[in-house]
Amino acid sequence: MHGIWGATIATTLIMGGAIAFVLWRFAPREHVGALTLALLLQLPMSALAYYLVRAPIMGALQPVVGDSPIYHWVQFLYAPLTEEPAKFWPALLPFFARRIDRSTLAWYGLALGTGFAIGEAAFIADLIYRSGRFADTPWYDFGGFIGERVMVATFHSAMVATTLRGWRCWRSGLALGLATAMLMHLLGNLPIGLFPLIFGAANAPAIIGLFTLTICIGSALLLRYYATGEVDTTIPGTSTTCPKCHATHPRSLLVLNFGFKRIERCPACKRWSLI
Repeated sequence: MHGIWGATIATTLIMGGAIAFVLWRFAPREHVGALTLALLLQLPMSALAYYLVRAPIMGALQPVVGDSPIYHWVQFLYAPLTEEPAKFWPALLPFFARRIDRSTLAWYGLALGTGFAIGEAAFIADLIYRSGRFADTPWYDFGGFIGERVMVATFHSAMVATTLRGWRCWRSGLALGLATAMLMHLLGNLPIGLFPLIFGAANAPAIIGLFTLTICIGSALLLRYYATGEVDTTIPGTSTTCPKCHATHPRSLLVLNFGFKRIERCPACKRWSLI
């Protein structure tokens, strides 16, 4: 078996386990079934958006502009323009539409975005498999693929939640929400083309990785804001004890995580500790 499929299985287990825990632990009980269905509906959307919309557009445009820089840069527009509607469409179904409001839109954004991300990981894995590249690479050497796919899931969720936010909360409605999500997507993709030009091909992967981590954290905070109306970096339902002042406080998203240990700042004594 090609190693990319093992990596995809690992990615799916991580994302699926994380979303299952979050829905079971924190989501409104009366919405868990609908949220699970929304996630499942999104699984094929990445591939369908590519093969039914994006590929035909690319095929029609390429003969016109040729293999020019314009063609390569225009490709950055394809994903925002095709994927954001693909992520949002289930919300228009009456079954979901009557359940989505200001208090629940972050949860439906999380479910729709995570479902899309899981399907996208499998779709990208299929492209890699069909290309014949990395055939001898074991699955555990695809750590970059696994990490990126997991982090991007949060970004997908924040973008579709922004569309839902516009639909349910903004005066300009769905049009502005969808346009904002598309702009977020475009800005998130541009570094893939810009960073190699700015920092060089050798340094770009590490910088893109840091950028991806940054937008992952930012997306999590945005989802938290949509859900609660405030930017709170604490993780609900968790707590830890500061080893220096012994105060108990909720865990924070803004930490340096080293697996079983993390460097965390105590809000009581304002000091950093290895927890």
